Amino acid sequence: MKYLFLIGFAFVLTLCQKDAIVNDSLPLNTEVTIANNTILSNDDENIKLKMVEMTEDSRCPTKTDCFWEGDAAPLFTFYENDREHLFNLHTTLLPKDTTLGKYNIRLIKVLPIPENPGIIPADQYKSVIFITKK
Repeated sequence: MKYLFLIGFAFVLTLCQKDAIVNDSLPLNTEVTIANNTILSNDDENIKLKMVEMTEDSRCPTKTDCFWEGDAAPLFTFYENDREHLFNLHTTLLPKDTTLGKYNIRLIKVLPIPENPGIIPADQYKSVIFITKK
């Protein structure tokens, strides 16, 4: 009986788990959150954006006094038609945005905001971006 309860509990937990990305669309003129190592796409515009990795994160934790606020720099790949563009954006340093073809991609923020000193696991990083079209 005890094992049946454990199997049922494990089944319920499995059903309650959510995917890292609920919506994989890449709308224009809207803030959108993209998780590390995921791709968002806009089929109407024939574009895709992938957050490849976090190449740097020296942001000051919220529960710490720092001389400088630090910087986070995610690496992205932007796919437009048959072209592929690899680029970094920064939270504090430049560039904070880039223009590729007809599209401007701006980094709004990187999540999670560090609360304590230490390393954030790669699978927890997300970037909030904003894309406009000329």
